[in-house]
Amino acid sequence: MQHLALNLILKFLRLPIIIFVALALSASTRVRFGHTVEEFAFRATDIVVARGGLAFDGRVTILDSWKGRLKPGDSIFIPDFAYFRSQSSREVKCCDDFLVTMDGRQKTYVSGWRMILFLCKRSLPSMNQGGQGATIAMWTGAGEPRLISGAAPVRSTTIWIEGNQSFAFDEAGEADPGMLTYFAYSEEQIREKVIAELQKETPSK
Repeated sequence: MQHLALNLILKFLRLPIIIFVALALSASTRVRFGHTVEEFAFRATDIVVARGGLAFDGRVTILDSWKGRLKPGDSIFIPDFAYFRSQSSREVKCCDDFLVTMDGRQKTYVSGWRMILFLCKRSLPSMNQGGQGATIAMWTGAGEPRLISGAAPVRSTTIWIEGNQSFAFDEAGEADPGMLTYFAYSEEQIREKVIAELQKETPSK
């Protein structure tokens, strides 16, 4: 009986520690990404709110434009988004899976129905039907270019909006897609940060 009571006491003592560590890791992730919103805004050629298709074939439709020449209704192709065809690739992590099983919450997945994309447009050489030189647009992320590919994946500079919550991938390595986790700011707060950064870029008259 005493042994059982001791185990219960230790269990209750461990619980606050586990939660504290998890929240600290979550806050670290949020701050780390949150500090780069302005950097992404500065680097991006286009910042848009977009909607992905159910097939996740890379085609997205522009809903709103905060920077650049893309307009609502435009459709662009982002091959990087084909990574999210599997539902498991869109699972939201909360620092560690043990938190999900511990409090009984169901797993959460982002839908791609509303996303904020920080994009860089690159023009690649191509040939048209007449055999003449032409260019095609290639969209990459507005983050630090990867050493191997020479570009940042769009998924690393995407913020997923689900209702009044937002989600983003934490900082990842060259081949690591990172962990999709809760983001610190609402869509409106992100927009305010972007606008503030863009106003710095616009010279005052």
